[in-house]
Parts: sequence; structure tokens; C-alpha cells
Amino acid sequence: MSGDAIRREVGRLAGLLGVCAFAITQPVLDVFGDTPEQFVFRGASTADIVLFPLIVAIVPALLLWLPGLVAGLVSDAAGRVAHLAAMAAALFVGLLQVGNRLFGTAGVGKVALEVVAAGAALWLYHRFEGARVWAQMMSLSVLLFVGLFLFSSPSGKLAFADAPEPVDLVANADPDADTTTDHPTDEVTEPADDAPRFPPIVMIVLDSLPTAILLDDSGQVDPIRYPALAGFAADATWYRTYTTISAKTSRAIPAMLSGTIPGEKRAAVWTRQPDTIFRLLGGTYHLTVSEALTQLCPQDWCGTSPISPPPPTTTAATTTADAPPTVPVTTTTTVPPETVEFDRGGLSRLLGDAVDVWRDQIALEIDELPVLTGFEETVVQAPPSTTSTSTSTTVAQPSTVEVPTAPVDEVIEIRPVTEDRVAQLPRVDEFRAAIAPSSEPTFYYLHLVLPHAPYVFTETGSNYDGGPIQGTLTAAEWDSTINAELLSLQMRFTDQLVGDVLRDVREAGLYDDALVVIVSDHAAGLDETRLFRYYDGTNASELMVTPLFIKAPNQTTGVVSDAPIEAIDLLPTLADMLDIVVPWDMDGESVLDGDPNYVDPGCDDVRHYVRFGVNLFGEGTGVDYYELCANDVVPRGLVPRLGVLRPDDEWATAGLARLTPFEELLGRPWDELDAAPGQATVTLDRQEQTLGGTSPPVGVVRGTIDATIAAEWVVVGVDGRVAGISPIYDRRVFGEVAEFVENSDIVVDETNQFTVIVPAPLLREDGYEIRVAAVEAVEGDVVATELEIAR
Repeated sequence: MSGDAIRREVGRLAGLLGVCAFAITQPVLDVFGDTPEQFVFRGASTADIVLFPLIVAIVPALLLWLPGLVAGLVSDAAGRVAHLAAMAAALFVGLLQVGNRLFGTAGVGKVALEVVAAGAALWLYHRFEGARVWAQMMSLSVLLFVGLFLFSSPSGKLAFADAPEPVDLVANADPDADTTTDHPTDEVTEPADDAPRFPPIVMIVLDSLPTAILLDDSGQVDPIRYPALAGFAADATWYRTYTTISAKTSRAIPAMLSGTIPGEKRAAVWTRQPDTIFRLLGGTYHLTVSEALTQLCPQDWCGTSPISPPPPTTTAATTTADAPPTVPVTTTTTVPPETVEFDRGGLSRLLGDAVDVWRDQIALEIDELPVLTGFEETVVQAPPSTTSTSTSTTVAQPSTVEVPTAPVDEVIEIRPVTEDRVAQLPRVDEFRAAIAPSSEPTFYYLHLVLPHAPYVFTETGSNYDGGPIQGTLTAAEWDSTINAELLSLQMRFTDQLVGDVLRDVREAGLYDDALVVIVSDHAAGLDETRLFRYYDGTNASELMVTPLFIKAPNQTTGVVSDAPIEAIDLLPTLADMLDIVVPWDMDGESVLDGDPNYVDPGCDDVRHYVRFGVNLFGEGTGVDYYELCANDVVPRGLVPRLGVLRPDDEWATAGLARLTPFEELLGRPWDELDAAPGQATVTLDRQEQTLGGTSPPVGVVRGTIDATIAAEWVVVGVDGRVAGISPIYDRRVFGEVAEFVENSDIVVDETNQFTVIVPAPLLREDGYEIRVAAVEAVEGDVVATELEIAR
């Protein structure tokens, strides 16, 4: 290629870079620059954050330029035509976005006008040297847009910002001392020589867990379903009126960890919200932190880069302004083939998100970023030292009243989870490997993104396909009941994971002296007639009431407190228990001395709530903020959601069967029904996968009876045993989420439905033998009529 040809191609590439800078680069980077949580959710490294804007800026222009380069090798005319075609495409999508922003959604007339405008711009570019030079000069704007993203945007700061100055704690600090400052550096006061060590702190944050799902028929934590949590409650204080501040993780967790109401534009990353428990403890505690969906602990402190630990010491903790030292985890956990791990995706998924965002922009659908679902598995850091020590600390315990609690160990055997655990979650296992005796105070923090939907785990951790039952917005009570049971099964597996962690804490000799917190970031609605995480003015109790258990150091008696407490009160309460001062203004306050028998006389107890939009990212026009009367949020008596489960039940779904009049049929051999043949037929949802097999196996069997029959109930057999009982019900399915929020229109009606959950021991990947029979009670006897499955 001659020198003139090279200069020509370089000029063409520069022109395409200039046009693409405004058609693609700036619009995409503008969205992602203001959304650092997207990079956190995708597990982006510093290199990913740096490469992302460069790829967005350069690759589209290169892809448009290369066909012209190849065509030019055939002939100059072919190269010119190919280049002009590429330039026409770039000009059109750029003008399309301008038109969308100025005039609204696309229409035939507007698109035609934009085609004409793009054609005119292309004619100018082709005919006039000045237009081509202008396009080439605009390529320099790529440097501007990439630079603004990397060095000015909230997302870019994730890669380059310095960690905040950690706070130096003072044991037995005067709680009335005025040490509040707006500056990142706090005055250091040396503790007295006889000041007690700070206790180890263990904090487990669960996700999307309503309190109602935990309760048995006596209103306590169900020891049959959740033995680990019930056992912990026997040692801890249960704040049963605790409420979250939002059903959105990126708002709820910062509120808990900072004591402040999250602002509209404050992403859940440390560069936007530096004042959290990590900064408070970071100058004194070693941080063993496993976050998911947030990055509130600075990467220098809690990232994956190894930092040399201090030498082991047995003296009282000293303060330092350096970043908390951590070392990488070394674990020998063997991950079996059935491991369930959800990949965040990193740079490749981020680029896919960028394509989705840009496609939405040219269609004027830029309200939300792509929704991320699944459980985030990442690497955590190990504790700093392994010198065993046990010290008794004087830490305030909450004002409580003792209530009767069931002797959990007598109700059901609490055996090690690893005996029957199927799924292996590497992030949890690595966190557990990091729990060890230490002579230095350590803060262990685990955000376990469970039992958050989608519901895919049985009580033992085996994986199944729940199908379309979850989140389908149906106005059917049985669908809500099924969803609650699926949530309970996943929570039972979560309880096993919590039990694993607590057992490791005990074996490390830390439990008695430790301050242990188990809390959920937010709850979730259980009524399928409403959006399961959208506050509509009537479902506050479902979305806001979520568990909080706190075990003070050396606390051994389980108590219940009705002291008014919400998410923003958690950090002030923990600081009060530790007798330390939080050096920033907080919206919450400690409830350590709150009346455990508190009853709100009117609306003195105000609960704060920030509603998030329908999708997970952004709120479009802003957020809705509420101050709600606690009497309208926290029910006077928390109502159990599930049927009774007994210690000798063969299947975990037995409680679901007890909500029906035919519970005695569950588990019986199918032939014992002595069912007569009937005329009606059944069509199964996902029939091919249910009968023929799939991996993971189908876990929910749903079907439609083709005619209205006299019976009101059906039983479903799986491989020769009665596996479930369901009412015959009508299922109304709502339309798109946005339509539902605005007018609640019902767009689909389905009649004669039934739904059952396949018990975990019956799950098979090679398909089931399914049988369905209608059942009635006639003069005290069960009369069954078998229905034919349409093939």
C-alpha cells in the first residue's frame, strides 16, 4: 500500500472515530460513567474499568472501517463506496439519537427525516474537504470522552481513587465527646493501657428475606426448617420489628453500614459512600470481607491484591492510619461437578451491557441498565494472624426481656451441614477458610446473596429448574403459596450455610467473645398480585419487615426486643455496644437502651423507605421517599406464612401438603389411590422437559385441565408416589411490569390450573413418570379420578 493510500485510510479511520465518538462513545460512556455499581456487579477489575472505555471508543469505528480497507485492496472505487456506506451508518445512528432526544420515540416520518439528514451530511462529507477534516478533527474528542470517564466519572474513580483515611477507634470512648468531623482524617486518641481488646465481629447479611417466612405456628423462628438460625436466636437478641429502608440492595446495605439514608445518586461503592463500617473499623480491625453487589470496602483494603500481614502479636490492638492488612485465602476445597457458581462476566459481560444500552438509546428506551440476576461469587481475604487467644470483653448488651424459647437441640438434631450439602459455593467456602484464631481484632463480613430469587436450590443445596412460576405476577393465592414454599426451601439451604459459618466461628474459639450480627438487607413480597419488590402503598409490611439478630459478646440467652429499629439504626447501635464514636453525622440512632416492650402509641415511630423503580438499576425520573408510620408497617402479630413441618416428615414439602385437605395422601404409592379413569385430559407446562428430562431437573410441575370438573383438588404422582397436592384454580397473568404499575391491567386468563413442587429426593434429570388425579372427599372417603396426560 502506497503512502498516499495509508494516509487516506488513516484519514477515513479518523473520520469514523470522530462520528462514532458522538454516535456511540459519548452516549454509552455517559450512562456507564454514572453507574459504578454496574462495574461492581460484573466483578470488574481495575484493568477492566480502564479497557472498557477504550474498547467502546475504538472498536466500533474499527469494525466500520475494516470493510472499506479490505474493499480498497480490490479497487479504489470499491473502498470509497464501502467507506461512505460505513460513514452513512454512523451518521444515521448519531442523528437518530439526537432526534430521539429532541422529538421522542421514533416514527416513520421522523426516521425518514433522519435518513434525509444523514444523506445530506454524507453528501457534505463526500463533496467537501472541510467536512472531512472536521470529522477527522472530531476524532480527538475520543480522548476527551475517555478521559472524562476514567478521571472524572464515578465509575472511573473506582480504578484510581485513593481509599479514605480509616478511623482510629478509642476503647471506652466518651459517647458525649464531640469528635464529629466532615474531614476524612479523624483525631487520634490513644486508648488507656488497661482498655479492653475490641471483640471480633461477625456480620452475615442475607438477601431478600421477609421475616414471615422464618416463623413457625408459635411465632418463633422455625427450628425444624431453620435449625441454625433458631439455634443462634437462642443466644441472641431478635429485633422482630426491624425494617429495611429499601428493597434495593444497593440502597439497603449502605443504609445499614453507614447509618445514613442513601441519596438518590449515591451508588453502593466506596468512592461514593466512603463513610461506612469498613472505614470505622479499618484503622483497628483487620477486614475479612466478602461483598456481593456492593463495593463499600475500598479495593486496597478488601480487594484481591495481596497485602503483607503484620507479625502475630498477643498484646492489645494498636491503632494505625495504614490500610487494614489482609492476605489472600488459601483453600483446599474441592469443587465437584455439580458446583453452582454464577459468573459475573467481567469485561465481556460489560461490553454486552454496553451493546444493550446503546441499542436502547437508539430506540429511546434508556430508562434502565440491563438487569443482572443470579448469585455473585467472588474471592475474599483471609485473616491477618493465627495466634489463638481468648479474651473477655466488657461490651454493653441491649436492654431486653427474656422470652420463652424452644429448646432447639431437643426439637431437631442440628448436624453438620457438610454431611448432606450438595452445592458448593466457592465464595462461601473461601470465606469460611478465612475464619481462624487471631490475636488481632478482626471484622468478618459476608454478604450471602441468598435466599434471593431465582429459587433454584432445594433444602439440601441440590439444583433444580423452577420454571416460569417465579415472579409471574399472577392473581392466584396458590401461586403465592408455591412461591413462599420455594423461598423457604432455598432459605433452608441458606440456613445450612449460615450454620457452617457459625460452626467455624465456634471452632476458631471466637464465638463467645464475638459480636455476631445476622440480618437481611431487604425483604420481598409474597403476594403474587403485586410486584414482589415494588412498594405500591399497601405492601410495606411484606417489603420492609426483615430479620435482625444481634449476639453481644458473652450473651448466652435468647431474647426478643420490640424496640423500634430500622436499617439506619444498626450502625449506631453496634457502635454503642462497642462504646465507640462514629465520626460522621448519621440519620439513625442507637436503640441499645430502647424499651424491649415498646408499643408505638400513634405514629411516633417513623420508618423510612426509599422505593426503587421496577428494574434494578436507576429510577429514571428519580426515587420516591416515604416516612411511614410503624403501626402501618410492622404487624401487631407476625403471621407465619407456611404450613407446619414436623421433625419426622420425609419431605420438606410436607408443610405445603398440610395446607390442603388431603395431606395424608402425600408420599403414598400411587396405586393405593385406586383411581378410576376419567374423561378430562391434562396438558403439562414444559411437558418435554418434565417427561423427557433436563439438567437441572424440573422442580415444579404445572399443568392445565382441559375442562371444568367437579373436583376442586388434584394429586400429582411422580415416579409412582404421590408427590404433591394442588387446588384447581384460575390463574390470571398480568402484562408488562410498567403497564402493571400504571393501571394493573390483566391481559391473560388461564383456568383450571394446578401446581406442585417435586420433593428433593424425587428430582431426576432423566425425566419423570407423571400421573394426575382429581380427588374428592365423599362421605369421609377419598375418591380419585385419574386424568389423562395429553401426549
